[in-house]
Amino acid sequence: MHQQFKQDYEAHSDAIFKYIYYLAGNKELAEDLTQETFYLHPVGVQRRLNEDKASGGCHRF
Repeated sequence: MHQQFKQDYEAHSDAIFKYIYYLAGNKELAEDLTQETFYLHPVGVQRRLNEDKASGGCHRF
């Protein structure tokens, strides 16, 4: 799980930051919200995995 998180962070953090900065117009807020996005990342992944198990393994990514 840790390796996947690292890969996701490296692949997506810049784009997420830029998008949030575009919306918020504030660098510090964009940094905080980007961090919050990745803080919540494992929760979302686990929820998605649980939903996939309940739906018979159909992936909805």
